[in-house]
Amino acid sequence: MNFRKLLFIATLQVLGALIIVFFALCNIRTEQIKAASHVKEEVTSIIYLLSSYYNSELTHVIDTKSCQKKLRSLNDFVMLVPPLKSINISNPKFIFCSTFFQTRQVETPSWFLIEKNKQFIFSNYAPTNTRLSLGDRKVFLLQFKTKDSVTAAFSIYAENLYKLLHFTEDDYFELYLKVSNGFFSSAGPSNTKFIQDFIDGSVDGDGLFKVYYKTSLSRFITYTIRNYDGIIILWILTSILSSHYLYMVLFLFDRKARKIRSGLKRSQFYPYLQPLFDKNGQVCAAEVLARWIDEKGNVISPAEFIHEAEVNGLVKDITSQLVDKCIQSLKEVRIPPERQFIIGLNVCPIQFEDNQLFDDINRLISKLKRNNIQTAIEITERQEFASDEHYIASIDKLKEMDVVISLDDFGTGHCSLKYLHQVNVDTIKIDKSYISLIVSGNNNDVLENIIDLSDRLNVKLIAEGIETETQYNFLLKKNINCFQGFLLGKPIPINDFIKKYLS
Repeated sequence: MNFRKLLFIATLQVLGALIIVFFALCNIRTEQIKAASHVKEEVTSIIYLLSSYYNSELTHVIDTKSCQKKLRSLNDFVMLVPPLKSINISNPKFIFCSTFFQTRQVETPSWFLIEKNKQFIFSNYAPTNTRLSLGDRKVFLLQFKTKDSVTAAFSIYAENLYKLLHFTEDDYFELYLKVSNGFFSSAGPSNTKFIQDFIDGSVDGDGLFKVYYKTSLSRFITYTIRNYDGIIILWILTSILSSHYLYMVLFLFDRKARKIRSGLKRSQFYPYLQPLFDKNGQVCAAEVLARWIDEKGNVISPAEFIHEAEVNGLVKDITSQLVDKCIQSLKEVRIPPERQFIIGLNVCPIQFEDNQLFDDINRLISKLKRNNIQTAIEITERQEFASDEHYIASIDKLKEMDVVISLDDFGTGHCSLKYLHQVNVDTIKIDKSYISLIVSGNNNDVLENIIDLSDRLNVKLIAEGIETETQYNFLLKKNINCFQGFLLGKPIPINDFIKKYLS
């Protein structure tokens, strides 16, 4: 296996990994946003409940007298809202109204004083009655400031909000609550600086807080492996098994197509002619075969490029180049009137999709019409016509141009009988696979049937691929019109052909 192919397989693996990572990123981001939104909704609902109570009950509590009227309501509300620890109302000097201290005045802590009308902060300490308060005194404070410099502070148990942040059992990502004075995780206050990691983002809580989500690279890798292990294994196996085919399609075919285009620009495609003989041994026709001669003089067989040329449509330009060179070489050749000579071009259905083939044939006929050289096309069966109507119309157009229509490789494809049925074909070329079966035994039933079919349809027969005397002698006894094969004459450059057969 060459280095380029190994590199392609590696690239394929990396591409698959990137696709899987992309989907994993999208999914974990969706899970993160969902978790963060859940925390946001829970915290927002608590803040909304406390804000509503403040607006309806506490905006007019500005001194001890007004506090006495609301104390029962304050205590009842704290009992009804589990996350709520206490409510404390203060002026710049004293807490004068509290669910802990009632109306007893307690000095106002400095951090109780706020500049904004509303804020949400964290405190390591909340004013409590030490005789009654047990456990951690850390709280989140939702504070409201009235126009009389009175502050109402709702103390929320910190543990309640910490629990909201513990969202995933698998611990693929972390959630952080950010208030104006710090970051907090499920474990409590974050002592380290919050660092944007592999994935990060946040959802906003109406300007009072934000819920951040983040994951580390190691956690993301764990998430991807645990959730996409089957897809990863399937991709590895699929890419390995299909890499050869994909490599051929994406690189070799395309690379060959580029080389063919380069060869066309350099006019490197040349016509080689293989002779066809009648029963008298006289040359009656020639099949034009493409040979690609590169800049080093290497002759490249059609087997190495014709398929790619047909797939990419470059066979049209190759045919045009062959026609031009045939005209150039044959324009001075004069065939006697009593002698028939046909020059045949191999074509495939893709060449009938536009007028380029018809222009080539018309140019060949017009340039050689005084030379007594007739034109034929040999339709190959490697491809099928797009539609029967298109096929019939194309053949009719060629017949009007007095072009001989021949079916090449007859009997090897799925279209032979259909083509015979739909249009008036002039010639059938028996494929060499049937000729190779000619032996002294009785393995020639299909060949005999083709010969019989041509007799019934009054269609001329050409036997191609004759390589032995046994084959040739057998065919001479049959109703065969022309003979072709290496035994009789190999394809040679057109100028050599003219000197050998047409001088």
